[in-house]
Amino acid sequence: MENSNSEDLFSMEPNVEGTIDDPASTSSSYSLLGRHAGGRHVVGGIQDVLLIIVVLLFLQANYAEYRNKQHPTLPELVLSEEMVNNAAASFRAKVNYMLLMAHDITLGKDFKLFFKVVIALWLLSVIGSLISFATLSYIGIIISIIVPALYDRFGDRVDQCVGTIHRKFSKHYKIVDESLHSRLPRVLAKDKDP
Repeated sequence: MENSNSEDLFSMEPNVEGTIDDPASTSSSYSLLGRHAGGRHVVGGIQDVLLIIVVLLFLQANYAEYRNKQHPTLPELVLSEEMVNNAAASFRAKVNYMLLMAHDITLGKDFKLFFKVVIALWLLSVIGSLISFATLSYIGIIISIIVPALYDRFGDRVDQCVGTIHRKFSKHYKIVDESLHSRLPRVLAKDKDP
């Protein structure tokens, strides 16, 4: 028998602002994808405005050609050397940071990050042994299309659930981490004061 108070996840409709009215989801302070309220709507609005501008300019140019009038002049789009240099410098800084992180991981300076990398590589190894690359690529494309749409619709509930899971895992990780640190022998300082 179905509970009358429970609502189907797919039957909930967003309100005027595009969010789902659920008092439990509004108190969530954890965001899975770093999403902030209204961020998606701003980007969507900018895309809509740009699309309308492009369509209007296209119609204006075709109308001018049809009426044998002068085409409207558009600014010339050129990448400046400064823009390319800035992009290259930014890319270089990010690659250097990733190499520094890889160096720290291999030296074992950050145990938490090392543990995450080992688990991620192990999962990739298991998935790679079960699924071919073409199938994995196809699944990745389908997921990259479906997941953002579902997250836009049910993001508050997902953030609430993931926040709860994150808090529980963090609590258990702290317990395990403290237990491991207490079992490790203390390293004595090499330079003792006389």
